[in-house]
Amino acid sequence: YTLSLHDALPISAYDHASVQIEIADVDEHGRIKGTRRTVALAGHMRQRGESDACLNRLFGEMGLISFKK
Repeated sequence: YTLSLHDALPISAYDHASVQIEIADVDEHGRIKGTRRTVALAGHMRQRGESDACLNRLFGEMGLISFKK
């Protein structure tokens, strides 16, 4: 089982609509450092159309994007 980061519920192996995304950490030259972050979205989040908002929130919490103007 993998835990969905949005609602902390386990994602079943039978949830064929779920996705797992890995984001590589890079240095100032854009080269991969060798570390990565993993985000998992459950199928029910994708089916409700909440994936974009969920990813934006998670990436904001990870410091990968900023919502400041």
